[in-house]
Amino acid sequence: MAGPKGGPAASFGIEKTEGQGKGMSQAERDAIMAREFQQRLEKKMRELELSQLEYWKAQLDLLLAARPEGVAALQSQIRKVADKMANRIQMLKKGA
Repeated sequence: MAGPKGGPAASFGIEKTEGQGKGMSQAERDAIMAREFQQRLEKKMRELELSQLEYWKAQLDLLLAARPEGVAALQSQIRKVADKMANRIQMLKKGA
């Protein structure tokens, strides 16, 4: 996405377009750039959330497909998924 000159905006995937912004104040250009950045950020957040939900749904689908015999076996499998989730939460909190 970055133009041939690059620059700080290029690291965020923001390209300068020839002729764009003529007659616009710096504040207007900044507002447009901020809005575009916000839209890309929201899109990325939705993609990440979707990916996470798909992963955990797949984990639960495995439980459904396993058809555990009895409540104790089902509880054991649910506990394994819950432990995976707890471990992931801890890892994310340590990195935050």
